[in-house]
Parts: sequence; structure tokens; C-alpha cells
Amino acid sequence: MRKKYISLLLVLFMFFTSVVASYASDIDDTQKIINSFSDLKGHWAEKPVAELISKGIINGYPDGTFRPDASISVAEFTTLLLKIMNIPIEKDTKHKEWYMGAVNTARKYGLIKRNEFGNYNNPITRGEIARMTIYALQDEMEGYNRYRGYKVNGAIVEENFLEDYTERLNKLGIIGGYPDGTLGVDKQATRAETAVMLLKIAELAKNKNIELKPIENFVNPDLDVPQRLYNYPMDGVWKGGADPKEIVAITEKWLPILYGRDYTNLDGYKEKLRYHIACERTFNGKWLKADQWMDAYIQEAIDNKIIQESYFITAEDLTYADRKYNQWIRGTLRFIYHSHDNPPEGVKVGQWYEQDMDIRWIWQSKDEEDYWDTHRYLYAQTKVLSNPIPIENPYQ
Repeated sequence: MRKKYISLLLVLFMFFTSVVASYASDIDDTQKIINSFSDLKGHWAEKPVAELISKGIINGYPDGTFRPDASISVAEFTTLLLKIMNIPIEKDTKHKEWYMGAVNTARKYGLIKRNEFGNYNNPITRGEIARMTIYALQDEMEGYNRYRGYKVNGAIVEENFLEDYTERLNKLGIIGGYPDGTLGVDKQATRAETAVMLLKIAELAKNKNIELKPIENFVNPDLDVPQRLYNYPMDGVWKGGADPKEIVAITEKWLPILYGRDYTNLDGYKEKLRYHIACERTFNGKWLKADQWMDAYIQEAIDNKIIQESYFITAEDLTYADRKYNQWIRGTLRFIYHSHDNPPEGVKVGQWYEQDMDIRWIWQSKDEEDYWDTHRYLYAQTKVLSNPIPIENPYQ
């Protein structure tokens, strides 16, 4: 009996010794990671950062720094979120940007939706992290019925505010607040804050048994914003103007109508143009009233047997207001002429092209002579930024 008792004590001693040794080893490993960076020791998030590094999710920089208080880009966070959710990142061979594999994977799994980001090198905000995280956790935002509503060609489009996503994430215990009582929705997230949030996301996803799957029958068209659009000079201030999302939606829907004449099918075409056209404008050097301009534009299609197809690629962070308070949006028009007896110089019928341009919108005024009650934004002009560039068929 005594021998059994002693044996049991030895087993328990060995067990607790191994546990303590393992715990001590973990502490040593954590401290080694912290000490390996010149700017991490003593930081409030040193342990969460070290844990995330030990999991192989995030790394430091070649100069031996981690830069915990630096911002993190949309592309970097997207990559980290996929890793922490155990989603394999698909390879991308079509683009030169290193992050497009992660971006396309995130789209495929519903973590990024159309037009939510344009420049993936931009610092991500806490509100944008909250939105992506809510998508990843498949949270239904129960109790949040406040929507951002706006009209696009007569139809109401609704979405949650970033404030709502952030508040919900706060209630889930993933994102904290600041001493002033705010959640810092529009503040750029730091690498340290991101590390803490990612660990909490992983824990909650595990507790809820979340296993993300690709969207069924997902098709990822080549609608990525060319990064060169951010390099053109701009006479204005990037801040979106009145409502970036509305401007994007209107332009993407209506510009292909403007640049989509089909001389074989013009029934109702003028009414579609009329939705955003009023005021005088020039046509071949002549100032015409809106109705006259549309008639001339349609007649040109008939005379030259024009059949054009197009679509416009842009993003919210490509909208801006100039110093005269005009509303602009930058993007690239992808187009093809299926028929044209007198195509523009350098353009061939049957070939797809893309052309960079700025589109100016103005607020309509009921004092204008040819005003009609259509939409509050009126198309003013197209400012071409580049010559047409031949491209492969985007639908293949």
C-alpha cells in the first residue's frame, strides 16, 4: 500500500514538474521573442504580439523592429485575417501586386465586397477591420437596424454604418475603446492593436466553431482598380465629397449607358441619358441645350453605326471634391466597339481597351432653364487622363 502511495506521489510530482517546466519554457520563448525586437520590450502589447509571432501569423522587419505603433495596410490585415481564420491563400499570377492573392481569396470567402477598398496599400481603419471581422465571424448584427440609405437610379441601397460594425465588435469583446469613450472608428489601426484583435478573433471563431467556406458559384471578375490611378495629379482634396459610395454606385451604373450606344437598339436610350444630363454642354464645338445634345449624340451613333460596350472601374477612395466644390470620381473605362464606321484615332473595332479618366458631377439646380426632376447629381464632363490601352478580353 505504501509503495503504491509513493508511486502515485512520484507520478504526480513528475506531472506537475513537466507542467511547470513547460510553462517556464513558454515564458522563456515569449521573452526571447520580445527581446529579439528593439522596440517591443515594455510595450503594452508585447505578449499578444509575441504570441502571434510564435504562431507564425505576423513578423517583424529586417532591421530588428516590430513597429507596434505603426499603421497596418488593408493588404496586410487581409493577409493576417485569412491566416488566423485558417483560410489558404490562393496564388495570383495575373497581377504584379504581392497582395492580390489574399485579396481575391478574401473576396471568394465574403470578407471583402465590391468597392469597399480601392487602394489596398492604404492604412486600414478600426471601422474597416470591424466590418471585415463581422463578415469573418458570420455575425448577423442582431439588433442593428440602422442603415445608411441612399438612392441609386431610384432604388434604395442599404448598408450598416462602420460605427455599427465597430460597436458590435466592441460588444463581442474584440475591439476596445479609448479613454475619451470613443471606439476610434476612423482611426488607423496599429500593428499592436491588430495583433490583440486577431488573437481574440481566433478564440471567438474557435468557440463558435466557425469554418468559413467559399461563396457558392463565386465568380471574381477582373474589376481591380489599377494602382496607376492614384498616381495622376489631382486638383482637389481626397475626401470623397458628399457621399463616396453613392457617387461610385451612380457612376458605375450610368457611365456604361453613356458609353454604351447601340444604333440598332435606341428605344428608351434618351430617357436613360436624361436621368443624369441637364444644362448646356458642347458637342463638336457647339453649345447645345441638354435635349439638343442628346439628340446629336444619338444621331452620331446612327450615322456611324456605333455599337459600344463598356464598364467602369473605380473605388470610394478615388472620389474627391475640387477647390471649386465640384464632385469628381476617377476610374478606368473598359470598352469595345463592336461596330463603328469612324472609330476614334488609334482604336480598332473588335478590340477591348481601357482608358483612365476623371468624371465630374454637379448638383442640379431647380433654377436652371432646362431642369427636370430626375436625380440630384448631373453629369458634367469627362476629363481623359490617358490614351486607350489595348487589353485582353476581360470576360475570358
